[in-house]
Amino acid sequence: MKLKRILLLVGLCLVWCLVSCLRGLREAELWREQTGLSNIKQVVVCNRDVPEGQIISTSDIYEREIEPYLVKPDNLLCKKYAIGKQAKYGLSAGQIVCSSDIGMNQEDLEKDELADLKQKRGEKIVVICPHQLKKETPIIRK
Repeated sequence: MKLKRILLLVGLCLVWCLVSCLRGLREAELWREQTGLSNIKQVVVCNRDVPEGQIISTSDIYEREIEPYLVKPDNLLCKKYAIGKQAKYGLSAGQIVCSSDIGMNQEDLEKDELADLKQKRGEKIVVICPHQLKKETPIIRK
């Protein structure tokens, strides 16, 4: 008699867990449909081998959809961020392009933002990066 009650209680708990889990999945799917978000992410992939130092063109890369769990924070999600940039390292065909794999474009390389500053020798310059607003990095030119 006691065993039947325990089995009945365990069975009810399992049914309750299953129902609540299915309800959560259904609500998540509804939310994705309403917001327009899908389970697929788009990444930038090399179409052919790109040697180190070469400027990346539209024919060198393409966009491919992959599962979201395969996307790393460093992966480029749009090819406009890679076009015109210089490959820091050699990129192989089929490789997912990361922001660390590419450098600045030619215009950025020619323009030195610190060169425009008018300062005296030994004067302290504070550079504040947008992603490090709380840190101040002093640069002292000699």
